Amino acid sequence: MSSSQVISQSVHTLLVPTTSGSLLIPSAVVAEVVTVSNLVPLPAGPDWCSGLAAWRNRALPVISIEVLTGKPYAPPGPRSKYVVLFPLHGCHESQFFAIQSLTEPQPNNISDTKGMVVKTPNLPIAASALNLEGVVAIIPDLEWLKETLYPAR
Repeated sequence: MSSSQVISQSVHTLLVPTTSGSLLIPSAVVAEVVTVSNLVPLPAGPDWCSGLAAWRNRALPVISIEVLTGKPYAPPGPRSKYVVLFPLHGCHESQFFAIQSLTEPQPNNISDTKGMVVKTPNLPIAASALNLEGVVAIIPDLEWLKETLYPAR
């Protein structure tokens, strides 16, 4: 290949709306998007864990992005969805978890971020941020998320 050829790489993502803003998550880490089900509370659990939802015969922890970003917990609404994420790198293969979305997440194909990168919000969860047609989307720091969810690792 000559040096004049450009290699174009795109990333398939989901734009996940939350009351704390939108998250831009690579589709490769998303196992499934499901309809909200009843949550079983975890009385002694961390405040960022909204509870457990049943998913594919397992108890799935549902994470509150709102609480992780210092805002009050937002209960699910009638159009809410759970975005089920595969276990993070270095976690046990059964450690799926979910993030609550306000509505159905929207797919995006990001191929060029030129002119889209914006100032990253001062939040521990934010690795970077992009402006997607007027919506500031936070790209989560998955390593920080893993350390927060599983501090004993």
